[in-house]
Amino acid sequence: MGRPARLTNDRIVRVALRLLARKGIREFTAQNLADELGITPGALFRHFASMKGIVDAIIRRMEAVLFERFPPGDADPIRNLESFFRQRVAVIRAHPDISRLLQSQHLGRAAGAGMARRLSGFKRRSQKFVRECLARAAREGRLAHGLDPEAAAVIVLGAIHALSHAGTRVVKEDRRGVLAERVWRVIENFLRGRQAR
Repeated sequence: MGRPARLTNDRIVRVALRLLARKGIREFTAQNLADELGITPGALFRHFASMKGIVDAIIRRMEAVLFERFPPGDADPIRNLESFFRQRVAVIRAHPDISRLLQSQHLGRAAGAGMARRLSGFKRRSQKFVRECLARAAREGRLAHGLDPEAAAVIVLGAIHALSHAGTRVVKEDRRGVLAERVWRVIENFLRGRQAR
């Protein structure tokens, strides 16, 4: 029999995130988490003072993953938007459980009011970035003539949402990211007012 994986805070957070995303709030207990880790609940609490502490660590991990290399720094705001889009889709592909948690209410319920506001802040921060990129593109004449930046933001955010909502099915069927690439090309052509090729 192999040696059990070393118990670290990072491992606890990864397993806790997976448990919460896949089983939901009712199954997110110290006993179930300890069982998933192959330890006792007492061993779990030598690493974290409480389940709330674990939830806080999950939120910090999600923030680090979602906002890695954020914001992009290209001079062209549509290129910045492309970098953001690609990064988010890469996160969805690499971390489908993060996508599941963002789509559900499980983490918000487990987190409590203060941490739930922090989670909502992730969405607001992303939405603000997309809107600002498109407003800047319009000011600089890079956005298709007559295109409403607010309406375009809904399309960009909706595409990310649709890809994340498809979740693991998209990951399995689109291993190389071909669909996401095609979606971005359609969006870019639309934003720049180009005819599809």
